[in-house]
Amino acid sequence: MDTSPHSSSHFSSSPPSPVALTLRRHRRDETRRLQEQYSHGRPYPGERLCGSDDCLLRCCCVYKTTGIHLPWYILIDRDESEDGVPVKDILTEFAYLVTTEVWPSIEKQSDVLLKARSIEAFVSSPPVRAAYLDFRTVCQKNDFDFSIESRLREALSSTMPRFRDLVTELDAAEQDSQRIEMLIHRHLQPPQQPGQTSSGRPPQWTQESCIMRFLLTSELWRRHGERHMRQRNWAWEEPWMVAELLSAVLLNYWLMDGEKCFAREPTRSSEQVDEAWQDWLDKYPMLEDESDDESERRRVRSPDLVPKPFGMIKGLDLDREIGYVGGVGTAARGPLWRDLRQRHDGDDEGEDDVLPQH
Repeated sequence: MDTSPHSSSHFSSSPPSPVALTLRRHRRDETRRLQEQYSHGRPYPGERLCGSDDCLLRCCCVYKTTGIHLPWYILIDRDESEDGVPVKDILTEFAYLVTTEVWPSIEKQSDVLLKARSIEAFVSSPPVRAAYLDFRTVCQKNDFDFSIESRLREALSSTMPRFRDLVTELDAAEQDSQRIEMLIHRHLQPPQQPGQTSSGRPPQWTQESCIMRFLLTSELWRRHGERHMRQRNWAWEEPWMVAELLSAVLLNYWLMDGEKCFAREPTRSSEQVDEAWQDWLDKYPMLEDESDDESERRRVRSPDLVPKPFGMIKGLDLDREIGYVGGVGTAARGPLWRDLRQRHDGDDEGEDDVLPQH
């Protein structure tokens, strides 16, 4: 056998190059970081909003970030609004006001701050930001003009009771995966009008269906996993709470957008999405499991959140406006949509047509 150094059977045992080692280490670190994100509540890319593993609808594959599913933009916060107000303070104030309006029975200030922190985490989460960008894009493509605040409020007021009913239906169909899939597909897509199939015209978006898509996408993210919902303190008690809170979130985003609080960052790779998730998870860690050490739980459950003075958003007078900052309902007057209908129709609506008062 030829054992000379030039033999074809001789293999080099030289170590990998520094570049190869660096790339290998980078891939390993990225894989480990992604697994940590998934373990802390980020949905896996293969998860669909409707729950069906076979669904190919893009509106259900919102957690994918590769290929055609890579979002065009990521919504990021500017440091300040156009009036010089820190954006993080506006988000904190909104979360605090929502908490005190929807849960007025919470007495301990530490519990109020904890609940407010959980609301702020939800509002700031990547799926809600993506849902708002989607809402804005669909509205622009269909020439829906919400430049006047009252138009969005009125559209929200007509959509809220239908969304409340949808949340109730989803709760009732918890064990019926086919019905859940049908309900979700029906409300994430433009509505099919009578006779539209035979005419060959594609379904058309309406203002209300755009709003419904945002509300439902955000709601399906909120109820993503029982453990995750519990550790995020997102287990809101009643469908009317869900309807009013998510409507408030959308209106608050719209108000902040008008105040130039956000910027759209072009997305060139899925790594940017990974970074956005990591930033959010670092800023808003989950609560510990009940089985964990109590002192450790208290350490995580002590948010650094201090309510800021009211009236940060230009043109919003809390003494005259209906609702909390960005919101559509108050404890004193009830949801805005009911208030509007009473002015038009009087007080003779059926009890089934109104959201519960809070």
